[in-house]
Amino acid sequence: MKRNNLLSQSLLRFQFPFLVPSQNIHLNNSMIGPRKLGISLAIGAFALLFAWFGFYKLAPDQKSLPLPSHLQADIAATPEKPSPATRTNLTPLAQAPEVYVAPNGNDAADGSQQHPYLTLRRALQRVTAGGTIHLAAGTYREGELQITRGGTAQQPLILQGAGPEKTFLKGSAEINDWRVWRDNIWQAPWSTNSQQLFMDGQPLQQVGSQSGWHFRKYLGQLILKPVGETQEDLTPGSFYYDHTTQTMYCQLPDGADPNAHLMEASVQKFVLEGPEAAHVRLQGIGFAHSNGSEKGVPSYLVQLGAHHWTAEDCNFDDGDFMGLKITGDNHTVRRCQFRRNGDSGINMNGQLDDQQPLAPVATRTRAPMHILIDSCTVTDNNTRRFMAIWHAGGIKCVPLCRDVTVRNCVVKRNRGNGIWFDTCFGDITIENNEVSENDNGIMYEISYPLPGDQVGALIRNNLVTNNKKHGIYISASSAAVVEHNTVWHNWVNVCLHGMPRKVFELKNNTVTDNLIGEGKHADMIVFTGEKAGDNVLKGNYYATDAQHRQPLIGIVSGKGYDITHRTIEALTRATGQEAGGQAGTLEWQTGAEVTRRLPASSPAVGKGRQLP
Repeated sequence: MKRNNLLSQSLLRFQFPFLVPSQNIHLNNSMIGPRKLGISLAIGAFALLFAWFGFYKLAPDQKSLPLPSHLQADIAATPEKPSPATRTNLTPLAQAPEVYVAPNGNDAADGSQQHPYLTLRRALQRVTAGGTIHLAAGTYREGELQITRGGTAQQPLILQGAGPEKTFLKGSAEINDWRVWRDNIWQAPWSTNSQQLFMDGQPLQQVGSQSGWHFRKYLGQLILKPVGETQEDLTPGSFYYDHTTQTMYCQLPDGADPNAHLMEASVQKFVLEGPEAAHVRLQGIGFAHSNGSEKGVPSYLVQLGAHHWTAEDCNFDDGDFMGLKITGDNHTVRRCQFRRNGDSGINMNGQLDDQQPLAPVATRTRAPMHILIDSCTVTDNNTRRFMAIWHAGGIKCVPLCRDVTVRNCVVKRNRGNGIWFDTCFGDITIENNEVSENDNGIMYEISYPLPGDQVGALIRNNLVTNNKKHGIYISASSAAVVEHNTVWHNWVNVCLHGMPRKVFELKNNTVTDNLIGEGKHADMIVFTGEKAGDNVLKGNYYATDAQHRQPLIGIVSGKGYDITHRTIEALTRATGQEAGGQAGTLEWQTGAEVTRRLPASSPAVGKGRQLP
């Protein structure tokens, strides 16, 4: 029993080290208290201290609900569904540098272009380190695939698809043989507690408390609020799984017969990973559907491995929690799409050993990661409606990420923060992105540079518009430079606050040469209370309008966002801030209302996002 409890804790840490069960969280029918975490009282005291300081803010509350017995099982012991490659005795073959896979292939073949394999699993067993696997167009329903051999800098292992809309790797299975249960509700025998069900690629709403996340709390609220309880609560566009009878129920949006549609249910914990492999390239593949969140742990479609992985021209869609998990160093993600994942599109963890508690703030360190996310689209994530202020949205990096660049990306319509660095270090670059219609746009939270870092976060040349809360939010962080952004029509356009946070400071941040306008509540908020200082505003342009709307600026020493100044002149006289700042009306270049391009004659030329 003790072994199972410790394993459960390790699983909770495997993406976020803060997700360690609090007191009175029940796993395996026993109560886990701090003394069973296997750490000294001193470290336990540190953990409690940092929880109070707001560091372990992702930890479930002490009043999280007991897990039902069918969700308590050790996830590592969950029976796996064998792939076709493991159902028959296959003759071992010598390794080959080029291996081919096709939907009409045969795993008993030789994997040549003329006689391809049926599964990627078989191909991974055959290919040499630094070889290439060619995946023909089609759908491959496989999961829990392990890359154990990578390559070298000169010759990486390559998984090459025919394109992300042609070659699909799915951790799901089709459900057929539906029968009417009553009215427009249908049922089918099913043996997996699938967290997601799709009709022709569109996710249906899960009904009932079927995931461990339905029982975990943050700030007294459930992290994933259930909708309804049983099949009696089904409404158009929803599904319910009854684990006692092993039956899947669904009601389609139009009341149609599911036998007339492609019905896919998630079944695999993940699709692909290779934690120890290096020098791997994924190209032209669409990854979709995973089921690892059943036990209440963060799950993913794909996890990048030890170092030097590249994902190019791939899609990571409809995962039950995150699309892509990034750990390790020297990875590149380029021209990929992350759409409709259950919690978030991309998750990055900079901790070298994510099964160990974090060190006290003063002793934390980490070598630069050298991670690049370039020209990606991250949209419509958190489809399952996880609590957004806990952990959800587009790109979430936590903890200890250092030397990471996110550039040229479109990050839109995520239920949560668009780009969020939390408990990270410096040399974070966020540039040339379009970030709109999220909860918060860009957030750099309780983070700071280490010695040798050039900056905490460099946030420049972004278009940040129409986010529900903050556009750009520097929260209890230091040494951020926010320059040449166009920040428009957010609730608060630019905010330096998030205080007080006890351990963390708000110091040495600079906001300069931005184009700021139409803040619904405020254009600029700056906290000046305890543990804040040397934050500079200069040279920003604040848009007014024909109705004489003036800048809305708040210089505050408390938790609120009161507006204290409505002219640049008054702000400068009172605080010395905004030397060279301006306010005035603006007109956009004809047809450029979306890109916010200024005509050459504009008084704000040189401010805001600089376009070629």
